[in-house]
Amino acid sequence: CPAVTNCMVLTIYALPAITSQPANATVCVGSPVVFSVGVTGQGLTYQWQVSTNNGVSFANISTTATNASYTNLATTLANASSLYQVIVSGTCSPSVTSTPAARLTIFNAPTAVAIANPSVVCATSPATPLIGSFGGGATTAAWSGAGTFAPNTTTLNATYTPTAAEIAAHTATVTLTSSNPSGPCPPATATAT
Repeated sequence: CPAVTNCMVLTIYALPAITSQPANATVCVGSPVVFSVGVTGQGLTYQWQVSTNNGVSFANISTTATNASYTNLATTLANASSLYQVIVSGTCSPSVTSTPAARLTIFNAPTAVAIANPSVVCATSPATPLIGSFGGGATTAAWSGAGTFAPNTTTLNATYTPTAAEIAAHTATVTLTSSNPSGPCPPATATAT
C-alpha cells in the first residue's frame, strides 16, 4: 500500500494582552473624560467598570461601555476619585483586567458675580460701588476696567471711578475675574456695565 499524507493548517490565537493601560485623568467638572486601553489578541470584547470605594469593589458601568475607550460626556463632582478599569476577553481565555485602575480627579469650576450698585450714576459723581463674589474652585478674584478701583482691584466691594472717556460715552464696563484653581478649569469672569 502506498503511504498517505494529509496536511492541515493550525491557527494559533494569542491570549488577550494589554499593551497600554488606561491613564489617570484630571478634568474640570462638567467636562468630558476618555479612558482608553491598548490590547492585542483576537475576537476582543471589553467591559468597563467603575469603583466608587477606592477599589474595594468594581461594578460594570453599563452594557454599552464595551469598547476600547470609555467616555463620560459630562463629569460631576460625584465622579471625583472614582477608579476605572476594563476587563478584556478574547477568542482565547483567560480574560485580562487593566491594572492599576485609572483614577479620575475632578476640580470644581470657579464662579464670579459682578454687580454695579447702583447701575446708573450721575456724571457729576460717577463713583460706583461694586459688589463682587466668587466661588467654586476659585481662591481669589480681581477687578479690571479702564478706570480706578478703591481701595484696590482685589477688594470685592470696591468703588469704581470711570475714566473721562467712559463718562463722556455714558457707559463703563468692569470685569471681575476669578483665579484659576489648580487644575484644568479656566477662570470665571463676570461683567457689570
